[in-house]
Amino acid sequence: LVWQRDDLSTSLSTVTPVKLADPDGAMIDYLGYGGVTFSADGLVLASAAYFDTNMGFASGSVLIWQRESLSTNLSTVTPVKLIDPDGAAMDYMGMWGVALSADGLVMASASYQDDDTASNSGSILVWERADLSANLSSVSPVKLTDPDGSDNDYLGYGGVGLSSDGLVLAAASYYDDDKGSNSGSILVWQRENLTTSFNDKAPVKLLDPKGSADDELGKTGVSVARHEGSVVVGAVGANFIVLFTQTNGGNFTSMRLVNSFLIETAALSSDGRIIFGSANFGLYKGVSYFEQKCPPGWTGDSCDACQAGFFGSTCTPCQCEYGYCSDGLEGNGTCSCLFSSGESCESIQVMEGTDPDGAADDNLGYGGVALSSDGLVIAAASYKDDDMGTDSGSVLVWERADLATNISSVTPVKLVDPDGAASDYLGFGGVALSSDGLVLAATS
Repeated sequence: LVWQRDDLSTSLSTVTPVKLADPDGAMIDYLGYGGVTFSADGLVLASAAYFDTNMGFASGSVLIWQRESLSTNLSTVTPVKLIDPDGAAMDYMGMWGVALSADGLVMASASYQDDDTASNSGSILVWERADLSANLSSVSPVKLTDPDGSDNDYLGYGGVGLSSDGLVLAAASYYDDDKGSNSGSILVWQRENLTTSFNDKAPVKLLDPKGSADDELGKTGVSVARHEGSVVVGAVGANFIVLFTQTNGGNFTSMRLVNSFLIETAALSSDGRIIFGSANFGLYKGVSYFEQKCPPGWTGDSCDACQAGFFGSTCTPCQCEYGYCSDGLEGNGTCSCLFSSGESCESIQVMEGTDPDGAADDNLGYGGVALSSDGLVIAAASYKDDDMGTDSGSVLVWERADLATNISSVTPVKLVDPDGAASDYLGFGGVALSSDGLVLAATS
């Protein structure tokens, strides 16, 4: 379902959604199981049918709807279907969604039970074109695998992360054993420009230094941001959000956000400054917002200027790694950082959004969180909401005037399928937003 409005002053609740389907769809194709994704301008929409049988039982396929302008109704567009030319039964391509670059020229999806490296080692398929006039069905996809992949690593199980410029791609092998059985790892492919194939780049493997057995790093997916030379990769492992940061092509450093304990999914804004999480349990149920920023009173772009009450009396940065200091925000000259590790602050401001009409087992945020490029429009689904029948599902949208507004003070707008019925599970795989927040989509 696609909701579209002309401007932000129009509430999405006043918009009648357009429903899209696969013209060749069949029973248990499960189109949209892993959600839906947009190009930044809302002109290209992609979603997968992971149980499609084109290349064998449950080999999977991806459908692309593309229009020339927002005035074209997507329901009038015939989708293009993409498959893995080497696909096989039970590859499950696209089970947990599809990734698109902001311009719609790069698309990626995972076949987490592909056997190219080893049994169920997994693979990533990347389709790429020079401009929007090229039909993606005429493009031969590039297949990426883990050179060290082994049986049941499940590369890409949680989906694929792609930077908005299409230059950085990441996916997790949540059953990788490098830090213990099923500890998990993340593979990152990077290139300098779009003329270089990801296939020509060796992936970098990221591990959580604090990782251990059964952490399942990246099981719920990977989010990627690239901004002004910095790359941030976010994922959940051991029930924490783990951030990997690279500056100017250097090595990745990592940190766990202890405040994020029991968060289940993580999504980054395009510049990596804002992290959204979702959870059904723990301290921050529903949708949570973590912003890396300087608290009031700090100075310096990198939050590393000496400030009384936040740094020690000798102007030495606090070393309260990932935890709270005891003397509060005012401080007594010892240490009162919110989050700090070494010479620059990693401050986390937490906000929480819930459904005012929520009920037990609505599962708000189960499929993750979507946000506009400026972070002012936030959307997440409650796929087991009962407004249109038992487990029919709904989508909640929070909108605010500026980043200083706490989303907990905003009353969300609730969207439902006017034709919804029991067990539709609207939003099960998540929600997609155009960068300007004018177009929203969710799957039943």
